Amino acid sequence: MVFRSGSPDEHLPSLQGYTIFDLRNADEKYATVQSRDENEVVVRILDRPLLFPERVWADVRDNEWTLLDRVGAEVTSIFSSEAYSRALYDKLEDGGLSCLYRVILRTSLTEVSEVVEEIITSVISDDGGPILINCAKGKDRTGIVCAFLHLLAGVDEATVVSEYAESEKRLKEGGEERKKKEETGLDWSKFRGSPANAMRDTIDFIRENDIMRKCNFDTSKVEAFKSIINNS
Repeated sequence: MVFRSGSPDEHLPSLQGYTIFDLRNADEKYATVQSRDENEVVVRILDRPLLFPERVWADVRDNEWTLLDRVGAEVTSIFSSEAYSRALYDKLEDGGLSCLYRVILRTSLTEVSEVVEEIITSVISDDGGPILINCAKGKDRTGIVCAFLHLLAGVDEATVVSEYAESEKRLKEGGEERKKKEETGLDWSKFRGSPANAMRDTIDFIRENDIMRKCNFDTSKVEAFKSIINNS
């Protein structure tokens, strides 16, 4: 069985026997959890970060900015040292979740495909136990990985979108966004929720850019995974 969630740190004692694929960066985790041994027997935790700020901002500059955006940022940066960075933040914020997911796929496709195949391998293995996939909220990085798993299992796109949109009912978002803005400069309130259009746009991006083929998944593993999921 495969589950997804936001941060599981407070619930680790109840997850005995699970393999946890943690998609968060190190600085998103509680200090007591950062020193975990990923080979521990009770809960096997595999750290698989998917969000790399340096790559993200380079990608926004190279693939999301228009020529006008670039010129404007370069001109305003003459008068303010923070203007260039602010222009990058504004572009990502204005693009919302659809933009964020595009950027993640462009900058971390290798890592995404590796963790997806790793999960598939765990599911089809004889000794594979329950699996939990998590990030900070369980909807963005986790949502992308789960979308890949659904699509590879042959789930129709409309169902993938609706499953993602269901996340909104369970989200707890609010006060921590101000702290994150102070730390990163990015207004994370612009990325609240799990609107259906964000996943719809992401699936379109996956299809239009032939991403599944580029991932080069092991077809025999995918077929075995599909059989298990469809017969469970």
